[in-house]
Amino acid sequence: MTCREIVNPNHRPIQVELNRYHSLHQEGRNLISTWFQRALEKQHCQMYEAFEPFIFTWFAFNGWAACVTDNDQDRKIINALAADTQINSDFEQVICNNTDVRQSIYNFFDLLPIFDVKSLRRRRILRNTTESRRELVNYYLSRGANCFEPGCWQRHFNEQEPVPVDWGHFIKAIYKVRCNLFHGLKDANSEMDQSIVHSSYLALVQFLNEVHYLNA
Repeated sequence: MTCREIVNPNHRPIQVELNRYHSLHQEGRNLISTWFQRALEKQHCQMYEAFEPFIFTWFAFNGWAACVTDNDQDRKIINALAADTQINSDFEQVICNNTDVRQSIYNFFDLLPIFDVKSLRRRRILRNTTESRRELVNYYLSRGANCFEPGCWQRHFNEQEPVPVDWGHFIKAIYKVRCNLFHGLKDANSEMDQSIVHSSYLALVQFLNEVHYLNA
């Protein structure tokens, strides 16, 4: 199972039941499927065009996730999904078997950690620059930024090891992108924000398409 910062071994998350989605009324499944198809159609979009496709993907994913967890509190939903053994196994299988999806997922992991933009603004260190992602990460860390996902990133960095490429780390980081974007904290004119949103969109939509969770 994933790191303790991702799934607390002392906390039992709510239960995920993937079959629950098939019991959802047809109108609900059709709505989710429609959002997802709109997202899939945009896979070849330019980086600066990825904000809307990411939103389409999240609407579909969030509707499905609320159904299979029987919960409407986002953080509880994400914690439950991160701990689910079936989704973790499916994620691992997709990485092993599909080179295109694997590459998209690894591209996203190369951008970690995903900082909480509200925290950066409160510290007055948020910046839009042409620096590389590593330079920008080092800049934020050197100025005390400590709110980011996945939460174990600093520990792995200190131990000179890569962040495990698994579902728990992935979905926690994707959710942070979602929060930054939905709270109006991503800048469509920022190259780095465009890169993060585009990369997270492709990784999530391609994984979901591969596992067929959202099929109507």
